Amino acid sequence: MIKKMLSKIYNFLVNGNRDVIFFYTLSKFRHQKIYRHCFFLLWFYLALLVIKFRIFGRDPKKSLPVEEDRFYLGFDKQRILSKIKKAEVISFDVFDTLLLRKVTDPKEVFEIVGNKLGVVNYRAKRVFAEKIARQRCANGEVSLLQICKAVEELYGIDADLAYTEELEAEREVCVANQLFLEIMHDDAIKGKHIIAVSDMYLPSEFIRELLNRCDFYTIDEIYVSNERGCSKADGGLWCILRDMFAKSKVVHFGDNCYSDMKMCGKAGINYFGVPNIHWIYQYYRECGVESTVMSLYSAQVNRRNVVPIDRSQYYRHGYVYGGILTYGFCQWLNQLAHDKGYDLLLFTARDSKVFYNVFSQFFGDIRCEYLYISRFAALKLSYEKNFELYFDIMFRSKFRNGHNLTVGQVLRQADLGKLTEKLRQFGLQEEDKLNSRTLNILFDFLLSNRVAVAEAYREDKNAFSLYISSVLQSAKRVCVIDLGWRGTVYSLLSDYFSEHNKTTELYGAMVGGVNSEISKDLIESERLHCYAFSHRHNVNYMADMKKIILLEVLYSSSTPTVTGYKLADGKVFPVFGETEEEKAYYFDEMHKGIYDFCEEFNGNMNLVPYIRGISGAEAFAPINQICENKRYNAKVLEKIKFSLEANFIPNNVGNHLRKYKTKH
Repeated sequence: MIKKMLSKIYNFLVNGNRDVIFFYTLSKFRHQKIYRHCFFLLWFYLALLVIKFRIFGRDPKKSLPVEEDRFYLGFDKQRILSKIKKAEVISFDVFDTLLLRKVTDPKEVFEIVGNKLGVVNYRAKRVFAEKIARQRCANGEVSLLQICKAVEELYGIDADLAYTEELEAEREVCVANQLFLEIMHDDAIKGKHIIAVSDMYLPSEFIRELLNRCDFYTIDEIYVSNERGCSKADGGLWCILRDMFAKSKVVHFGDNCYSDMKMCGKAGINYFGVPNIHWIYQYYRECGVESTVMSLYSAQVNRRNVVPIDRSQYYRHGYVYGGILTYGFCQWLNQLAHDKGYDLLLFTARDSKVFYNVFSQFFGDIRCEYLYISRFAALKLSYEKNFELYFDIMFRSKFRNGHNLTVGQVLRQADLGKLTEKLRQFGLQEEDKLNSRTLNILFDFLLSNRVAVAEAYREDKNAFSLYISSVLQSAKRVCVIDLGWRGTVYSLLSDYFSEHNKTTELYGAMVGGVNSEISKDLIESERLHCYAFSHRHNVNYMADMKKIILLEVLYSSSTPTVTGYKLADGKVFPVFGETEEEKAYYFDEMHKGIYDFCEEFNGNMNLVPYIRGISGAEAFAPINQICENKRYNAKVLEKIKFSLEANFIPNNVGNHLRKYKTKH
């Protein structure tokens, strides 16, 4: 009676709370000697976890390291090798230890199989068929062939075909765990007797094939539950191994806390638990979107964390948070271009250089070009048609954002330094501070000197005319690509084209758009397309200033912003502003991480050809996850310098973000 009551209390306090279970299980991996020999000591820790998460409701993510690759420390190569050196027989679990899948949930393999078979909801059918097959077997251990026969009996799906397709799917999704691949080729393991032990329905000869394909060819024997009629979980397999290697020192490595640790130890076999990477990184991958695409993404990022790489935190930031957004956006652009009949994709501004490079590498069937331009440079081209917008961006915003500038400074930043000598005619001095009064006067001053402003920008316009002609060539339907947010660059170029390139139809595409007067009309008239969010879709992702800052940092460049154009010896050259960040490797490392992610992910997406594309919600979910994470942003990004405004003095990300509330 008392035992039953204690069990109910335990289930309520522990099993009823995911956070308590996670950190309690994690403690078993991190303190394996205590778990094996002084288990009761962990009960005190369990009580603290119950108080922390059940009573006080603490955020579990605050208990995790900011840099996620550090979370796997303690299960590294050297520690595992130290255990191997002391043993004569080395035993390994197979799946989630030696072999990793390209998806986080093994059941997603059934979805791949179902698509090949052309069967709707095959995953659920396959799971149910396995349940029935196990119920019919006295020991609960069944083979894949028995499962497939149950599939045929229940749903009329050919058993042989289902069997063949599932084996092929496993071949496609299984890859080597790089940590254990390095260990398997280390001198410390040479000469040891190596075995593999698995609770699995797959035949041992097929598991050997998978292991050999992944370069685990030194394994001497494979023990599989469905062939032995017992499992690791029920202790039967361990008893077989204990008796077989009674005179040898055995150590087992596996990822399951119960079957690979508790039951292994109960049989008297030494073990070392190495946690499942998808389990251990579950909190880092909580993006609010669950799909096959996100499973592929999560599995790929998790695999990268297994073996430490000699790259910076900026590389990891680009890989983890920028990679899928970049790949998804470029994939969407490719489909958009085909659907709309665009014959040229024009990637504009330095924020789009990463997109241009990825698109060129993986989606090159539509012609694309990179155009050196910026919002400032585009304002020069059509400022006469957009005088209010020009004045707001180049002058009014600098006062609105609290910059302590003089009238002379803002004019020089707008490349209008020659006009300062005329200021006295309007009662202004160069040294006058920019405020609401001087702004009103400056507005009238520039309006009265529109001819002089046009003359100041004449060379830029003439040079750009030659430049854009060489880029366009014979293109008639052109899509201008930008990161976001109001569609300013597209809008300005559209006005320029309406006057100078009337035969070219111009459209625009961005990662996301904010609800502004400029973008609203363009989006609703389908002249401007948004991938991840806009005022018409995924509005919960709508960019605020924190998101804008973090995205622009991610896609910014070590190359200074373009401020205009000039002609020299009949050739056009873009003019660049001041370097914003002297430590250019910040941006280069982030972009290298993005490229490396996209290269690997491009191959992984071949597993699911039936998925037409990555949705904006899926691609933006990881970056959306960290937008409010003050701890992460302060640790990784705070010191990077960049400017939110055209041709202006840069500031570090931390100072930008401190203007806005952040959580965590």
